Amino acid sequence: MRTQSPDTTEQASLAQAQLAAIVDASDDAIISQTLTGAIVSWNSGAERIYGYPSDAMVGRSISVLVPPGMPDVMPEVLHRMQQGERLERYDTIHATRDGVFIDVSITVSPVRDPSGKVIGAATIARNVTQRQAVARALHETQEKYRTIFENAREGIFYVTSDGQTVAANPALVRLLGYDSVEEFMSDPGHLLGSWMTNHSHELWSRLEGGQGVHDFEMEGHRRDGTKIWVSATMVAVQDAAGSPVTYQGTVLDITGQKGSEASLRRETDEAGRANRAKTEFLSRMSHELRTPLTAILGFGQLLQMGRLNPVQQTESVDNILKAGRHLLRLINESVDIAGIEEGRMAFSLEPVRIGDVVQDAMDLIGPAAEQRGIEINVFPAHADCYLTADRQRLVQVFLNLLSNAVKYNSEHGSITLSCGESKDRGNLTVLVADTGPGIAPELRDRIFMPFERLGAERSGVEGTGLGLALSLQLVQAMGGTIALESEMGTGSTFSVTLPIVDGPVAQLGEISGCGPAPDDAGSAYPPCTVLYIEDNLANLEVMELVLAYRPGVKLISAMQGRLGFDLAKEHQPDLVLLDMRLADISGRQVLARLQSDPTTVDIPVVILSAEAMPGDVDSLLKAGARAYLTKPFQMEVILELMEELLGGPS
Repeated sequence: MRTQSPDTTEQASLAQAQLAAIVDASDDAIISQTLTGAIVSWNSGAERIYGYPSDAMVGRSISVLVPPGMPDVMPEVLHRMQQGERLERYDTIHATRDGVFIDVSITVSPVRDPSGKVIGAATIARNVTQRQAVARALHETQEKYRTIFENAREGIFYVTSDGQTVAANPALVRLLGYDSVEEFMSDPGHLLGSWMTNHSHELWSRLEGGQGVHDFEMEGHRRDGTKIWVSATMVAVQDAAGSPVTYQGTVLDITGQKGSEASLRRETDEAGRANRAKTEFLSRMSHELRTPLTAILGFGQLLQMGRLNPVQQTESVDNILKAGRHLLRLINESVDIAGIEEGRMAFSLEPVRIGDVVQDAMDLIGPAAEQRGIEINVFPAHADCYLTADRQRLVQVFLNLLSNAVKYNSEHGSITLSCGESKDRGNLTVLVADTGPGIAPELRDRIFMPFERLGAERSGVEGTGLGLALSLQLVQAMGGTIALESEMGTGSTFSVTLPIVDGPVAQLGEISGCGPAPDDAGSAYPPCTVLYIEDNLANLEVMELVLAYRPGVKLISAMQGRLGFDLAKEHQPDLVLLDMRLADISGRQVLARLQSDPTTVDIPVVILSAEAMPGDVDSLLKAGARAYLTKPFQMEVILELMEELLGGPS
């Protein structure tokens, strides 16, 4: 029998002692057990991890470390040890002496005797509770982020520094028009890259400067070509050394917001235009009110001086009343003129005798011209021509032109009004020429611009610069043109051109099939009275001719609404014919008074007007009118309506 030398024995003992010291000093639990699971050794690390002292554990089954209710895998592990296997780093849960569950990572190796036979197992258990907690927290964070990434409404992406997309969420690919993330990622020419290329300089300069990009608006196209606006945010994702490895970005579809902003801007612009139009309207009204007020005050002062003979006094009163009626018409129609906010005005277009229009304007401007010693010469050629126009608006146009010709004329200068057929047959041109200083060529293009006075605001001459702008708008709305010719040092000539039409009487044409002629009518029709409230003399003349075919009908007329109402109460007519545009009050107001008075409520009222807006027609019929006829009306229609309302031949 061979024996070991003393030196060999000593070395072996030293090695065992060193091994025991290493095992005892280890932070890990090092446990040896038999193949049946009985614990043979229990180091200090095991005591620290599990809380059991060595003498309390040696001889006990290692299964004591398995928490209650959890499966015991140690029998299977020991069986595998018997087969010579080694189990490395499998994770499980153990229970400490205090009943605390801990995460452990275990390595189990078979223990052999000198002959190589497996006689037990050695277990190394490391407490990885903290590490596992960190891993679980990281996993939970990753799951939360994945959920956010997958379900976010905003598009999320990751790109490299050269603009290559490495990740994209479903919201982004839907926003860009793709059906799936896989389809998007497999498209090397996807649109996100082209967007970033289009804005690359600004994007990368900010990112490389460490500023990041926030709420950066980009315009691009979806896959189908439709335009889209997005708001992008991008930040660098850095490694441990602080160097950017990728860039994370989000995009939000702001196409609708952009549309709303554009709509808001349009609404703001429209509101601004509306406010400017209101201001312009008030300024225009101020300008237009001053001219008739000048006539009223001028004639009033002459009367106050008491130096006029009776004829002159009568003429002054007539002119005051005429100017007052014009002033009142402007006030009554202010609501209609407010339509300038929408670029429209209310017009009553009908045949207008140009001589009457010119005379009305002349009567109103006369006092101002006399005050400055301005002579007005009128050549009456074509004065009997009829034009299609709104009489009140046309008077307003010539009043503006004459007013400017008076204000800007030379002292004791002259104004000439003349008219003649224009080069275009079927039109009539009215000329208003003055002997003022003229208008420089470089200023003539601005003459019809609103508020443009061409330096006259420094002259002390009162004005707003709206008269010519308003005149241009009025003439164009009536289907005509207005122009200027001027020569420095000689004067200026304004021309107004409008279509010529037949007068109201001529428009009746030959009468046929309308009943017996005046000489044959006799007393076939019952006697009755018709009141016609109309301020146009030509229209009154037409009605007189029409009623000549109904000899039993007596016609009385009134050119003012208030007078017409008084005549209706006094004469109790069988029928009232009512125009909408009157000198004092509107036809609608006259109708309301007739309907509200017990003595006139039953008198049938027929509206005769050049205005024929469907809403106006309906509202007037609901207000009590029996019928609404639009000028110019057919004589057969008015006669048939009168027979219906007054009764036919007896």
